Amino acid sequence: MRLSQSGVQVRLLVALAFVLWVCVCCSSPSSDSTSVYHAVFAHFGAEKSPVYVIDRPADPSSFDPLKDARLPGPLKFEIPPTTLSPAFLGAPEAQVLSDDELRSLFRSNCRVAWALFHGHHRDANVVLRLSPVGYTPARDHAVVFVASTNVATARSNCLGTVGFAVVLKRVDGLWQFEKTVDLFVS
Repeated sequence: MRLSQSGVQVRLLVALAFVLWVCVCCSSPSSDSTSVYHAVFAHFGAEKSPVYVIDRPADPSSFDPLKDARLPGPLKFEIPPTTLSPAFLGAPEAQVLSDDELRSLFRSNCRVAWALFHGHHRDANVVLRLSPVGYTPARDHAVVFVASTNVATARSNCLGTVGFAVVLKRVDGLWQFEKTVDLFVS
């Protein structure tokens, strides 16, 4: 039995509708986290700049205060892959640093360590440590904690790390930047 062209089109439309339903209704947390990280990098224009990202996400409890009144809450954190990658973060030009590499470099004094770091990574502008993504129970807001070190500033005076929270809001199924909340400067 041969199907007419319109019968094939109907079957294709039904299959496409099913696939779209599965994508919308059953999206995995990791794809949601990927979308959040993409929105963070896109907002700061960092997706194409030489940003260096630590390979393991930071423990969100290391960001204090977690219960800041300026943040949506309560937050439930979802653990991303054990190792972050440029593709997962939506930052194809980013380079990922290992914790081991940073530990070995920063065993010496601060200025020497930054000089060694810059010797290995000449085009580095910023080093980021990201937390896992935290979601409100309704999953209408997401928070990523970021510790950002400006390499040039850090090399000159060993300061330059800023900690902040990036708050995003889900609008029509897409994560959009809402605000940043400054947490610390060191």
